[in-house]
Amino acid sequence: MDKKENLKRLLQSNHCAVKALIDDISEEESMRHDYPHCNHIRWQTGHLAYSAHVVLKMLGEKSGIEEEWIKLFGRGPKIYDNASIYPSMQELRDRLYSYYDKIFPALEKVTTEYLDTEQEFAPTWKSTPMDGILFFCTHEFYHAGQITVMRRVLGRDKPFG
Repeated sequence: MDKKENLKRLLQSNHCAVKALIDDISEEESMRHDYPHCNHIRWQTGHLAYSAHVVLKMLGEKSGIEEEWIKLFGRGPKIYDNASIYPSMQELRDRLYSYYDKIFPALEKVTTEYLDTEQEFAPTWKSTPMDGILFFCTHEFYHAGQITVMRRVLGRDKPFG
């Protein structure tokens, strides 16, 4: 199995896990913030959508994300408890899943050589697309863990096994 196939499997596994964690979360539940070490699920979902947008950029795609989304869900924003500040949970899921759907065709288009070519993704971040995407896979799973904690706070059954 080559590098791209391994990356595809990892992304598919992560995406499947995230979907199992957020598919059944209601609008009200998405704003619960009962555990001090986890942000509410609505912010987590928006942040995962923002991260998927960055993965698409690393694959050379123009995913298009509004400046307001970057301010709300990018790195280090203030987290609000007012639901009206955020898009609905359904809109967040739709956006995240649309980015997920675009990642695999984008991955198919790039070469292994491209994945291993160092690039500047931000003024202070140089990396290969492969290393950058692997970072975001780990990052995604970290946030999936926070969502799992919030599901327990909500009294939800385990989404796996």
